[in-house]
Amino acid sequence: MKPARQDLLPCDAVVMKPADLPDDPQPVPPREPALDECCGQGCEPCIFDLYEAARQRYLAELQAWQARHASRLTPDGSS
Repeated sequence: MKPARQDLLPCDAVVMKPADLPDDPQPVPPREPALDECCGQGCEPCIFDLYEAARQRYLAELQAWQARHASRLTPDGSS
């Protein structure tokens, strides 16, 4: 085991928030299926059920991303 570095104490460490990281891109919304992509057979789950679940995840991810980037966003929500 390596000895702890004495020149880097916890109070000297730089804490990077997620918004400071370059690999935190804005979430991308899921593609909405076209009406003719549904087979109409009553599938469980239907492609529209899967889309709605993906859309809800996207909205939650977008809200979290916007909170992380709040100081950098313009009033319309874009960066």
